[in-house]
Amino acid sequence: MPYLNDSETSRKIRQGDLSPTYLFYGTERYLLERTLVLLSNKASQEPKSFNHIILDGEKSTAEQIETAAETLPVMATQKYVCVQNFNPEKFSSADMERLKILVENPPDTCILVFCAPDATDDFKKSAKWKQFANAVASTGIVTEFSVKDKGDLARLLIERAEKLGCKLERPAALYLIEIVGHSLHALLGELTKLTDYAANRCITKQDIDLLVPRTVESSSFDLAKAILRGDYDTALHILDDLFDQRQEPLMILGALSASFLDLYRAKCAQNAGKSSGDIAAIYPYKGKEFRIKNALRDAPRFSSRQIAFCLHALLKADGQLKSSRGDNKIMLEQSILSMMLFAAKEAHI
Repeated sequence: MPYLNDSETSRKIRQGDLSPTYLFYGTERYLLERTLVLLSNKASQEPKSFNHIILDGEKSTAEQIETAAETLPVMATQKYVCVQNFNPEKFSSADMERLKILVENPPDTCILVFCAPDATDDFKKSAKWKQFANAVASTGIVTEFSVKDKGDLARLLIERAEKLGCKLERPAALYLIEIVGHSLHALLGELTKLTDYAANRCITKQDIDLLVPRTVESSSFDLAKAILRGDYDTALHILDDLFDQRQEPLMILGALSASFLDLYRAKCAQNAGKSSGDIAAIYPYKGKEFRIKNALRDAPRFSSRQIAFCLHALLKADGQLKSSRGDNKIMLEQSILSMMLFAAKEAHI
């Protein structure tokens, strides 16, 4: 059996083409959990109190997993066993060898699933991960549920909006992603709200602006650009919106720092003649490649001095907010104003 993407795996499960073993991992929790429910519904047989078994991979031993899989189903031909929060690194080499033998020779009466939500490509770096993944792939299916790129997310949103009785055009779908971020769970939640409001008509950008609050992450990048441009009105408007959403100053500061760090890395990469792939090979942008693309697009507009000054100012602000008893909101505003003043001076040099 192969390594399959999430769409192929879901299609096989819907068709009833089940494999004896599965390894699901990745950072896109919504798709992972939805596929897990789909598989559970297809694989579990009555009485489910006996034939639907969930184990905690952080607490269960290899022997307990083996026993659960090899014990015959009760008054049924098949049972379903799911090992959640699975991490091969928590098992000894001997126990992992035992689990490898189990998945390489799975019982005919069991669908055995191992889930590692939030894990990324660890198995490529870890011998235990790689060996276990290959063992599962020899008899079953290994699937990574990674965060979708903008194009895939837009397509999913457009299809879902149509099912909910509304039209969502691609520019509006991309704008919604820009506002909400790449979490499919969050996007679908906002889309449901929008389709209820639009009531069978086309969802517009104005609808999104009216109903969908910006995340700290999406706002922080716009705030960073406004600061570097010295655009007081836009910067303070974004900041006021974040405070109106009751976002904590430290959270705003953290997101803003991350945005400036993206810009700094992009600027350094461009100065060195490097590409987005070179940045992704060094820094943890798996599933967040859009951040690199945005930073590379905007970095040429600003000088290295500006970005570096802002990073130093943010580092100083972080120390002040964590150690001072003053008003955190005022201290954050003062830091942002100091960065904009520097940007204004740079513009006149």
